[in-house]
Amino acid sequence: MIVPALRTLFPRSNGVLRQFQNSRKIACLASLSETHQMLQKTCRDFTDKLSRGSASVGVISAVTQLYLSFIQDNATEAQKEKFLTPFTATGDVCSFALSEPGNGSDAGAASTTAVLDGNNYVINGTKAWITNAAESVVAV
Repeated sequence: MIVPALRTLFPRSNGVLRQFQNSRKIACLASLSETHQMLQKTCRDFTDKLSRGSASVGVISAVTQLYLSFIQDNATEAQKEKFLTPFTATGDVCSFALSEPGNGSDAGAASTTAVLDGNNYVINGTKAWITNAAESVVAV
């Protein structure tokens, strides 16, 4: 039932990210713990079914989960409130800035650096591409 609906919602002639805008909350809800979202399993299962109909939807979900999972597992409660809660309301997506010229997608070989300079970070490096970059509000 979901796959035929996806074919209607996401025709090949339109960009999936733009079509997914109203439904992308599912991508971020899928990775939140019950502390932040009681429907975790339901959302994860729904995301899985969406992915079967559109690989692009699966990528949006997976990349967003990279950001959310890291915050969920490592942040203080105050940081979780600041950095996780907005995603449950907005459905924003994240980007994954991994692939570098010469290093490919080897996270251990990444050469981009982020150095604290006062209150800001100076980022130095080059990326080959950044998944979801055009639509994201934060990056991993």
